Amino acid sequence: MEGKFKVVLKRLKDAKLDENILCSKFWRRIIALSKNFNEKDCWSIMVDNIEWLLNTGTMTSDDLVSWFTEKQLNEHGIYSTGTHKIVDRIAIGIKDAKFEASGHSRIALFGNAFCEAFDTTFVTGFQNSSFEIKNCTGEAFGNCKVVARDFSKVEAWDNSTVKAETYSFVLAHGNAQVQNSENSHTIIV
Repeated sequence: MEGKFKVVLKRLKDAKLDENILCSKFWRRIIALSKNFNEKDCWSIMVDNIEWLLNTGTMTSDDLVSWFTEKQLNEHGIYSTGTHKIVDRIAIGIKDAKFEASGHSRIALFGNAFCEAFDTTFVTGFQNSSFEIKNCTGEAFGNCKVVARDFSKVEAWDNSTVKAETYSFVLAHGNAQVQNSENSHTIIV
């Protein structure tokens, strides 16, 4: 793990990302970890900042899959394959992972990952991921595809597409495309 941390730290330094650009709390944690490495803290900082790390390319899904076993990733709530039932917890989907999520769960999707969510789950989709939500909240970025049902709320950016059914509500930014049903509503921001 320490070797992988050094790779990510070098990438941050090579990109000239420092405390003036990065969140100062994140940067302080990185510097402290570089001086006194601790595997538990390293996993914590990686999982806490996974969206930023993957979206900036500082780390990739391919890195994660090649650096760690599926068991190690799963132990930290990161899944790259298979279908997983998530209830009242946080999970990160990369590659081709699939989720059925409910309760007060928080799901982040990358690559081609997919989530079907119910209750009050919050789903964020990046890259080419997709999700279907029912009475949940979601955010879509990149080329994410969303189906929102019942009283769901979605905020969509980039080239994402949303199919809003029943009484769903969508905030659409930029090039996001929305297909509304008779009772759903969209605000173009």
